[in-house]
Amino acid sequence: MSDMLNRLLRPPIRFFFDNIYLHIPLHLKTLWFFCKQYFIEGWNEIKENDKIKKDWSPLTEKLSTFTRADYNALLNFCTEDATSLQEAAYTRDVYCEFINLVTTLNLQKNVSLSIKMSQFGCFAPDGLLDAFGRDTATYVVRYARQRNIAVVFDGERLQHAPAVKTFVRELAQRYPNIAIRLQGYDPHFIEETTRFVETNIKMGIIIPISVCKGAYDEPDGLSAKETEVHIRWAAQYCRRVDYPIEVDTNDGELIRTARSISVGMLYGIKPALAKQLKQEGYRVHIYFPVITKTQNDEQNPRWEKFAIRRLVERPLYLLYPFKSLLDRLLGRNSYFGHKNKRKNKGCTFRS
Repeated sequence: MSDMLNRLLRPPIRFFFDNIYLHIPLHLKTLWFFCKQYFIEGWNEIKENDKIKKDWSPLTEKLSTFTRADYNALLNFCTEDATSLQEAAYTRDVYCEFINLVTTLNLQKNVSLSIKMSQFGCFAPDGLLDAFGRDTATYVVRYARQRNIAVVFDGERLQHAPAVKTFVRELAQRYPNIAIRLQGYDPHFIEETTRFVETNIKMGIIIPISVCKGAYDEPDGLSAKETEVHIRWAAQYCRRVDYPIEVDTNDGELIRTARSISVGMLYGIKPALAKQLKQEGYRVHIYFPVITKTQNDEQNPRWEKFAIRRLVERPLYLLYPFKSLLDRLLGRNSYFGHKNKRKNKGCTFRS
C-alpha cells in the first residue's frame, strides 16, 4: 500500500520541488522541519586561533550510543553530485576525517563508510572532474584500507551502474575492504547481478553486495513488486552460491522473507523495527547521512539536494515528523531497549 501511495504522490511532489519550492518564504527551514530526523548532525565548526576546526562530539556520541547497543553504522557524508574540484576535495577530506574518528574510537569493526562515486565528481561531463573524482574515490578507499575500515560503494543512476561495478572490481584487486550496493529496480538486475557475482568468484575477488529497492526516481525503474522479487531472488541466489549479501530496506516483511541475516536501515526510519530485528539476531547496520550541526541555516546547504531526492523517491517521508512526535509523546518506537539475543559480529568484509 505504501509503495502505491509513494508512486502516486511522486509526480505532484516532483512538480512542487521543480516549480514552487524555491518561491516559498523560509523554504529551507521548512524543508529542514520535514527532514531533520533523517540526518545525523555530526560536528560543530568552531573558530580557534583564526582557524575553523571541527568538534566531532555530536557524531562521537551517536556512534558510541549505537555501537554500545550492538548496532553497526554506515557513515555517509550527505552530499550529491560534486560540480567542482573544490567540492570533490572537500568531500574527500570529510571522509578522511570520518576514518580518523572511527580509528580513534576503535570502532573499525562496527562502522563502515558509504560513498558514491558521483559525490567526488565521477560521471561529470567535465573530463578533468571525472578523472579527479576517480582518483579521489580511490584515495578514500586506500586510506580506509590502511585503517581496516570497510567502504560500500552506493548505488548511482542506472546509466552509471555498469561503470560502478567495473570501477569497484578494479579497486578490489588492490583494496579488499570494498562492498557495493545494487539497486533492485534495475530492469537488468538478475542478469547483471549473476554476471557480477560469477565473475568475482571466478577471479577470486569476493566483493560483498548490498541490495536495495532503488535510490532515484527513474523512468526505467521497475515497480515495487518487481523490485521486491529481485531482492528476494538476490538473497536466495547468494545463499545458494555462498556469497556475502545484505538487504538494505526499511520493509520488515521484505527483510524477513528475504532471509538475509544482515540488514541495513536508514537512520530515523522505523527504529522499533531495527531494535526488534536486532533482538531476533539480525546484524543491523544503520545508515547515517551526516551533516554539520549548523548547516541547516546555510544557503544552498549540502544536505538540501539529498533531502529533496529522498522525498521525491518516498513522499510518505513527509509524514514522519508527525509520526515521530506522536511516538515520542507515547514513549514508543526507540532504537534502544531490551538487550538483543545475539551480539553482532561486525562487518563481513575481508581484512
